[in-house]
Amino acid sequence: MLLSSSSVDDSFDFLAAFVSQNTKDSAQLERMFVIDDVDAWRQLAISRDPLIMVAKSSFGISSTDVSQAVNKGHHVLIVGKRAASQSSPELEIPRQESYLLANALRQCGFDEATASSKAKACCGSSTILKRLLTKHPDVAFPEWSQAEYRNALAPFALIGGWQHLEPVELNKNDPFPVNSQIDLTCLQDFMGLSRETLEAAVGRWSDCDQPLFLKFRNNIVITSREDAWYLLASAITPLSLKRFEDLATLVLEEDNPALEMEAEKRWLANIYGKTHSLSSEIRKGILETLALMATYPISGIPAMNVDFKASVGRVLDRILPVGASWQRWTTFDRELALIAEADPDFLLSRLEADLNSDNSQIAHLFGQGNTEDFGRANYHCGLLWALETIAWSPEYLSSVTRVLGRLMEIENRLPSNLGNRPSETLRTIFLWWLPHTNATIPQRIAALNRLASEQPETAWSLTLKLIPSMPEGLCNNSAQPRWREWAIGWTRDNARQDTNQYANAIADFVLSSAGDDPHKWSQILEGILRYNLRVTKAHLTHWTELRKTRRIYPVDLRCGLSLTN
Repeated sequence: MLLSSSSVDDSFDFLAAFVSQNTKDSAQLERMFVIDDVDAWRQLAISRDPLIMVAKSSFGISSTDVSQAVNKGHHVLIVGKRAASQSSPELEIPRQESYLLANALRQCGFDEATASSKAKACCGSSTILKRLLTKHPDVAFPEWSQAEYRNALAPFALIGGWQHLEPVELNKNDPFPVNSQIDLTCLQDFMGLSRETLEAAVGRWSDCDQPLFLKFRNNIVITSREDAWYLLASAITPLSLKRFEDLATLVLEEDNPALEMEAEKRWLANIYGKTHSLSSEIRKGILETLALMATYPISGIPAMNVDFKASVGRVLDRILPVGASWQRWTTFDRELALIAEADPDFLLSRLEADLNSDNSQIAHLFGQGNTEDFGRANYHCGLLWALETIAWSPEYLSSVTRVLGRLMEIENRLPSNLGNRPSETLRTIFLWWLPHTNATIPQRIAALNRLASEQPETAWSLTLKLIPSMPEGLCNNSAQPRWREWAIGWTRDNARQDTNQYANAIADFVLSSAGDDPHKWSQILEGILRYNLRVTKAHLTHWTELRKTRRIYPVDLRCGLSLTN
């Protein structure tokens, strides 16, 4: 039988896991031999006891040797690529699902951010996962990373993926024209390769052990962005980097053509050919590259005059300039989280500049969506996910809080039936029983105090969302970074360890915010009594003192509580 997978090492990892887990058949599995020598194969093949004989397909063992072993009653397992003949008995090991890998890594003790990041990065390959997790000197590296190939293949690490289709000229007379993406034309120009040479490179490095490329229908993607970047990036030349900047600008400067249509008809954009000139694969791949340039390590030293972070800055300045239109912001949508990882300072400064302007384009963006009408999209979600991503960082929490506070001031432009809104994002970040940030309690309270001093009305609205309510409701994890280490170490269990201390700190913040305002006290008293006994006593004592000074009267509370002298 042939045991096939994307990598021979993946197959052996599967066998090792199967043997370690299958204790009931341990007696039979003890007779399994992995053989890499022809003479050893032939010696074992004449054994009278039935064996399980395992060998690589590249081992070079003949069909005669296999037949003789089978005739002697042995089980033969050949590990390698997919069989050429469909009639060959074959057990194919599929790539592992990322969410299953993430769960397994969490069970091994990895925090949620690391588990999720590594599971996505390995693309379902145990071989790649081992490279990402360990620095053991005996780790096997793929053939495409060897010195003789690195220079030619390094530019592919800048792209990430593309649509592998020949461009077709758009027929404007067609009532439903198909806008064919021009990925291949741009890729050939960027790589400086003919179509034949490009096809040969893709064919070779997608049909090898530990492939560099994967084919999905009409798309070609790098198997693992992280693995390829780490192993190839040091071979990127200044010329390749300059050409990448030009390509990135060309690809990412185009606004989404669907936004030219009436809002009610944008969901028909594909039918009317109102799509990007280049595919979503190449657009997302380039934005991922910007994030990798800014965050991910490389093997070796970059070439002289190669400054990846400077390159990131130049590209971002071009594709998201000061005063960018709402269409520009909307075009990036979910990929704003990638820009957030590439340069959080850049994104936050652009947002603050827009929100402080007289003609905020973000405000226009908030007014574009409407979930109450069929086909109407909500374009603000990607922006909120980007801010959630940055909020994991203690360094940026205060800035994110300030920006979200400004967005709360315009969230009335959003549909009333929409749950994904800035106020809910802030509530999730500062949630008293499960905060979604790695900031310490003093850092969280400092961010809230700054918001209260700069935007008191907004801060009070947030305060009302932070005090306990019945029922408390559900909470989903907020967006986490893939490459930045902002969320490293966070787990739900860890986040709940200081719940009482954090609840007390929020209660003190609420007390300070309410002051001696009777209307505010009427809003918070019922919820504030749900924290714990310490908070209840502290607030009743404070309320009693206010009554003694005649700054608050029982009637002012209007909350159903009757307290007497």
